[in-house]
Amino acid sequence: MGFLRRLRGLLGIATTWGIAFSAMMTTLVVVRWASGRFPSSGFGLRQIMIAAVEFFLMGGLAGTLFSLFFARGERRQTLETLSMARVALWGFLGVGVPAAALTLGAAFVYGRALLLAPVSIALAGAMGSAMSVATIKLARRAPALPERTEL
Repeated sequence: MGFLRRLRGLLGIATTWGIAFSAMMTTLVVVRWASGRFPSSGFGLRQIMIAAVEFFLMGGLAGTLFSLFFARGERRQTLETLSMARVALWGFLGVGVPAAALTLGAAFVYGRALLLAPVSIALAGAMGSAMSVATIKLARRAPALPERTEL
């Protein structure tokens, strides 16, 4: 498989995951804001837009890590022979690694241990597992690309 085809796949997964993360997490922020859980002064549409962009970038990073872990770990497999448990593991790592890094970074910046860090990492990893399995199930439904012949 050529480099450009792999790069296109990586960018496609990163973009898809970025859009999905942004949509899911921004919806949660809007629901919390609408229910009055955020202070109304200083929080508004601008902060929601910033959060949407940040969630897109986080999802893109997670999708990139997933595709790199997945490509490295499953390079000898075809879509039909993939184990969904292993795909879920790559998705968990793709989201869990950046979530753990952000949690550790926040602990160092704020100078205190975050007690809910394992729970947030586990929830983020579970979301990554679900997204990775969904990504592969969607890929299995797509029509196969014709094989290229070199001239």
